[in-house]
Amino acid sequence: MTNSLPKLRSKFSIVAVLVFTGTVAIVSFALQGGDVTPSKAEKPRAIARTTAYIDKQTIKTDLLEALLRQQGQETSIDEMNSVTLNNMVDKLIDIWLLSQAAEAGGLDEETDLQNDIALRRIILMANAQLDQYMEHVPVTEAQLQKAYDQQIQSMKVTEYKARHILLKSKEDAEKVISELKEDSSNFSQTAEQYSTGPSAKSGGDLGWFGLDRMVPEFSKAVSEMEVGHYSEHPVKTAYGWHVILLEDQREMKPPTFETMRPQLLNQIQQRQVNEYIQSLRDLRDIRVITPESSS
Repeated sequence: MTNSLPKLRSKFSIVAVLVFTGTVAIVSFALQGGDVTPSKAEKPRAIARTTAYIDKQTIKTDLLEALLRQQGQETSIDEMNSVTLNNMVDKLIDIWLLSQAAEAGGLDEETDLQNDIALRRIILMANAQLDQYMEHVPVTEAQLQKAYDQQIQSMKVTEYKARHILLKSKEDAEKVISELKEDSSNFSQTAEQYSTGPSAKSGGDLGWFGLDRMVPEFSKAVSEMEVGHYSEHPVKTAYGWHVILLEDQREMKPPTFETMRPQLLNQIQQRQVNEYIQSLRDLRDIRVITPESSS
């Protein structure tokens, strides 16, 4: 028997949960029973908070609001148009009827389903606690700025603009280098004439690239060259023999703080959550029973 749990409301969900997109989106709701005719003292409030009656059971509006949260709806009931609201009420009624049919058939007594319900409660409580914890330890601008500065520092990458002439043999490459020594101003024309690579049509132009985009031998040669110079010795890679001209180099422009803000916020929050969970672990005596340890 396979049961799917509803989507959890917290963005710090501990367990990834599958969500049905059809009519049956939620497997279980706690419904409050009672007579269809509330007492006079309770009548105004009961009617205001009642979504539907089914036989002698009432479906409270609180459950409809819970369904909206589970579905990720940001619009409140008061802001919904009648068509959308009616559709959500119909979905809640369908879920309620299926739940009642399950109980009538004794499914609520099955161990797997009881475990699923128990696990869902634990997950919801855990996520509610994480939400409350994060409200008390909000991420500050100083934390975001520090994280940004650290990441930008590690992102400092030099980009290179180069041309190359790809040849099949070392002898061919050395011959091209000899010609360039006589006149290196025609590197592009020489690449068009001799290069066997796909960039020959554009005069060997490779555009701007980071060293991580090239094979190690090529990257090493480029990183050791001076702008405006070509390689005086052929560079061997798995593709053949290269003669390289380094035309220019520059520091790659890092992303802005605002661009990285969502990513930084998520990283810091996740770290805080991990530290909080670890602090809870540190306060408890936790022993994991494995097949090896129990034998």
